[in-house]
Amino acid sequence: TALLVAKALPVLMVVFYLLKRGLAVPERVSLIARDYDKVFVSVSPAIAHYRISDPTYNNRLARLTLSMVNQGGLPRRSHLIIPQFVPGGTLRGISASKT
Repeated sequence: TALLVAKALPVLMVVFYLLKRGLAVPERVSLIARDYDKVFVSVSPAIAHYRISDPTYNNRLARLTLSMVNQGGLPRRSHLIIPQFVPGGTLRGISASKT
């Protein structure tokens, strides 16, 4: 079982809630943060999360803004900015089951 949680404060609240309920992370529940926060690498275990590098985000946002200004809108295509997954200690590995 894994939880995908948005924003830093709710991630920490979920960790505390799970610990209060006796559910250890990652032994019983894996946890992934949707958003990056610098606290995620400062805690132990480090929290697995998704991150968009600032230069990538700034570059993409600037290009989209210039396109809107110069062309009056955006082309009809996807404008996704795909984040990078940063593994942490809050993910339990999958082991092969013995039959």
